This record gives sequence, C-alpha cells and structure tokens, in this order.
Amino acid sequence: MHLLTHRIVILLVLALTVISTTASATTIRVSPHNPEATNADASGLDTFGQSPTPRELDSLGPPVPDPEYGIENETFYALWSGDTDNTENEDVSGLGFDFEENMRELASRTDIPFDAPPPAVEVWNTGEHQAFDGRDPTQSLYPRGVEREHGQYVRDAYVELFTITPSTRVIEGTEQTLLVPLSGSVRGIIDYRVRLPSRVSTNTTRRRARLLGHEINSTQLLVDGTPVANTTRTHRPSFSYTGLDDPTRQSNRHVIGLSARISALVEVRESTCIASNSSGACTSWATNTSTKRESIIVSTSKEVEVSTPRVVGERARFPDDTQGFSLEISEPWAAIESPTGVIRSRWKFFTMRPPNWTSFTQATTSGREHIDAPVQPLNTYAYPSTRGARSTEEWSGPSLEAISGPELNSPSLPVNAAFGVPTEAYTRADHVVLNSESPREFEGSIRTLIANESLPIHTEDLPVREIQETTLQIHVVEHTATETILDVTLTETLTGEPLPSRAGTLTIEDTPVGIPRSGDARVRIPREDGVITARFEPTEWWDTTATTDRKETTERTEDPPAFGASADRVYAEATSLDVLGVASGVVLPVSVFLLGVFVIDRITGWRIWPPWRGL
Repeated sequence: MHLLTHRIVILLVLALTVISTTASATTIRVSPHNPEATNADASGLDTFGQSPTPRELDSLGPPVPDPEYGIENETFYALWSGDTDNTENEDVSGLGFDFEENMRELASRTDIPFDAPPPAVEVWNTGEHQAFDGRDPTQSLYPRGVEREHGQYVRDAYVELFTITPSTRVIEGTEQTLLVPLSGSVRGIIDYRVRLPSRVSTNTTRRRARLLGHEINSTQLLVDGTPVANTTRTHRPSFSYTGLDDPTRQSNRHVIGLSARISALVEVRESTCIASNSSGACTSWATNTSTKRESIIVSTSKEVEVSTPRVVGERARFPDDTQGFSLEISEPWAAIESPTGVIRSRWKFFTMRPPNWTSFTQATTSGREHIDAPVQPLNTYAYPSTRGARSTEEWSGPSLEAISGPELNSPSLPVNAAFGVPTEAYTRADHVVLNSESPREFEGSIRTLIANESLPIHTEDLPVREIQETTLQIHVVEHTATETILDVTLTETLTGEPLPSRAGTLTIEDTPVGIPRSGDARVRIPREDGVITARFEPTEWWDTTATTDRKETTERTEDPPAFGASADRVYAEATSLDVLGVASGVVLPVSVFLLGVFVIDRITGWRIWPPWRGL
C-alpha cells in the first residue's frame, strides 16, 4: 500500500463515541464524564491502571522457554535484559562445558549484549502475538498502564501496538528514537468486556438483559492520521506497510497508529406492573423489549523515525596505486561487512520487554486483579558501548584509517539495563576512512541498526580524487654562529606549481614553517650542525575544506586538490671562519705545551727537546 500524507506528527485522538439505538431509533452520545460512562463497577481503577513500579520491575525473571517457538535456549536466556540479576553469586567453579547451561547461568547474573539485532526477537514476537486470546466478553485483559475507554456496555476497551517489525529503539543521550525501515509490519492486540445492565426484580418492576452479539467491527492502520489498511473481527490485527519513502513527505518522522471500532448488541426486557390484587401482588405486566447497539472507538499511536541510510563520499588514488575511501554515512550503523571480514561500530544491542507488559490486569464485573502477563513482546535497543569502531581479527580488507562525527553525551539506559556505556562525551562515527594497499575496488555493505537491513557499498561509483605527488628540496645558503639560512622549494611534482598555503604543514627540524606561496622561500632557523631534515605532511585528503586558500575557493569548480607527503635533508657544512675557529682552538693549546717542554729542556739539560728527537 502507498502512504499518502504531508503531516509530520499527528496525535491520533479519536473521541469516545457511543451510539445507543432503541425501538424508537433514538441516538445518544455518551460522554466520558457521564456517570453512565464511568467505571463505577470497579473500585481502585487508578491503582490498577498504573505502570509497574521500579520495585516490581526489579523482581522480574525471564519466562520459561517455549519450545514451540523454536528459539534455542542459549539464545533465549540472553533475550531478557532488565530482569533480576543474581549479582551476589560470583562463584564460577560450577561452570562446565555445557554451553547452554553456562549461558543460562551467565544471563542470570548479568545482561548480555549482542553485536547485531538478534533474529530470535521476531520469532518470539510472532509466537506471542498469535498466543493472545481476548474472545471472552466477560473479562478484559490489558497491560499495566494502558489507556482504556468505557461506554455504557463496552468497558475496559483498548487497542495497543504489540510490535512494529523490524524496529530498533536507538538510545542517544536521554532520547530514544524508534527507528523503522521503509516497509515492515505492525501488530496490535485488542480487548474489551461487555457489562450488561444489572438484573432488577421488585413487586412493580422487572428488568433482564442479554448479550445478543459483540465484535470488533474494524481495525485501521493509520500513518500520520491517514488510514492505509483495514481488517475486521480480530483481537490481534496484523498489517504490512510500505511507502514511507514517499518523496512528497517533508520529514522522515511519522506517527503510526491503530484505531478500532468495537460494538455490542444488548437486548433489554423491561416489565412494569399495571394491575395488582388486594395483597399487592402484581397480576398484570406491561413488557417492553428493546435492542440497544453501542459502538466505541479506541486508538493508540507511536512516533517513529524512518531509516533511510545513504552513503556519499569519494575515493583517493595515490601515486603508488594504493587507494583510500572516504564514506559519509547518514545515520548510525552497526557494521561494515565484506568478504574480507567485519568492521564493527560502537553500537551494540540488547532486548527487553516493555515495562508495562511485565504484568496484566484482569478486569471483570466483580473487580480487578493483577495477573502474570499472558503475552510479552520483546523490543530491540541499540546503545553506544565503551568500545569505539574497530576491525575484527579476521578482517583483511582496507585498514580503518580514521573516524569522525558529532560529540554526543553519555546515554541513559532503561531502568535495570546493565551495560557499559561511555561516561563522558563520545564520537559517533558518521565519517569513516579506509585505506587499501590494493588498487582493486572495495565491495561490501553497511549493516544498519535495524535487523536484516543493510546498504551496499560500491566504491567504483564514488568520485575519484587523484593525490598529487609533491617535491620538497632544501639547500643551505649560510651557516653562521647563531643561525642557519635555507632555501626551501615545495611544489607539485608534475606541474611545478606551488601548493596552497593550507595544503598541509611544512616543518624543518620539527619546527613548523609556512608553506611558500610562490613555491620558494628563504627560511632562517636556529643554528643546526649536521643533518637538517624537512618534512611536508599534507592535510588529510578527505578534508575537503582545508586544502584550498579562501581566495582560490571561488575560482575552483572541482574538488580542492589533495597532496602526498614529501621530505628532504641536507648536511650543514662548516664555513671558512668555522675552520679557522676550530684550528685556533687546537693550535693554541699545543703551542703552549711545546713552549713549556722547550723551557724545561734548557733549564734542566734533560735533552728532551725537540720531542721528536728519538723518532
């Protein structure tokens, strides 16, 4: 089906409408504030309508595995994050080689994350949805805290979204976003009960009522308030949807909802005494039988964000035939996969049941009581872990060169979810740079945060940026007692043209110097003896904003150029004055020494002069 609407967020508010038809065909609308439309037969309604308290949530355990669903037990135990963990038992001596038993024991002590949304969630939710049975008109079973509507006869009526499949609740900071694909399925549950008028039997009046029929007339799937699909007569409606990528829509945020019309047909037989005997007993009755039909509308909705991942970027071709790939990914991602292995992002996953589905309320004419939940959906959550993006051990593809993205605050996990998250701001990897030693193209896919959703990567479709080779040369012009003067030349090797002033960083002996605007410059540095090294380190090729001068930007229509690194070294030789200085420093001490020897020889007659006499 194709979804048509321009509205971004529309809260689905459908007023309670009750139509009561008697034999005279009168019609009335029952107000929720009318005493006839209140829940007068059930004390403590507010208490039973509340969601579970944190203390109640803290005592939850996982359901018993149901083999009919076909979920392996070692996977099943890991699905129930947020349950009660046995943190006091640290003894691991009892763990053996039984993987299933070890997983059960581990899950009883902590919550277990997944590297990807587990497929078992869909298996579980399908089975649980089919297990819901709400066909008993004398009772209504509803999750704790769910909003319900009450008419004169139809009571505790509701429709609730069970699952949107596939979907992932993405946790960023204090916000949770329900991320859904362009097409998927929506499941719901509906229940209600029918309250008949009380039986009356006095000397003058009699009243009896019986239920002739009840049904869910229709259930609609709505997107932004517009009906897009319809079904009838089911307590567990299920729909498929498509078309959330309609180009006429102005946003990727939508409201998905369900609306159901529930009706009951009640026969009321009323008798009034019209004649009595002397003892007061009625001897003649006037009886009126009427049929009353009541319809009530219930609705629910949830705001979602449609996942429409896109990859843009470019590839770099280096002079040595190696390549680089710069990928800008439009939304958070789980992994980059290829035949050569996997690069995992920071995102991990866990699954847990919604807090208000951990127990149900059973409502009857007699009252209300809490019961164990007959069905429990599982939700998938994505959260940023403490480990950043990294390649797995088996990865043999392009190396992960760099990641970048916005800085986000530490996330807030749901109550009782125990996972390691960044305690300070972290970087979301919206930009990924890969370097390949091979000239071949990179083929792979980006797995999104939604189960079974991925985006292919075809690097041959990316625009190519040729990395320009550079030449750096330095020459010693003068070497004084305090400084060394150098001529520096830095140009593109192929054209001989100078580089833009922001093409990178030029250093001489690790000291930054400006890039010569004309290609040549004379540079003065503190005196250096021996080898002097100069290096040019270009701005990263994927930074498209830093390699071009401001005045050049308006003149260029193509991408700014990118450059390769280069280096040169030169030996700073001594000058003539340096040689004389060294010579004087040697000759003067030697001369003083020889003069001393000569004087001693003349005074003492030791005949030691000249010192080389015996040679």
